[in-house]
Amino acid sequence: MTRVEFYERGKRSPIATVPNAGGVPSPGQMISIRKVTWMVYSVAWAVDVASPDVYDPDPTLRCNIDLVKP
Repeated sequence: MTRVEFYERGKRSPIATVPNAGGVPSPGQMISIRKVTWMVYSVAWAVDVASPDVYDPDPTLRCNIDLVKP
């Protein structure tokens, strides 16, 4: 599964996090978070742990989604 973090475009703190998302919205799609409607502006991917090690044995794929108000 993928960790997904939703950010208001230009802000540094996520407005919502989904630890085990089964899917990711595409740019231009609308999403409702806490009864507020947002439009997906951009989607970026990151590998948080590139290789297993003693401290964090599971590589993590993270998706950062920038949102704007429509």
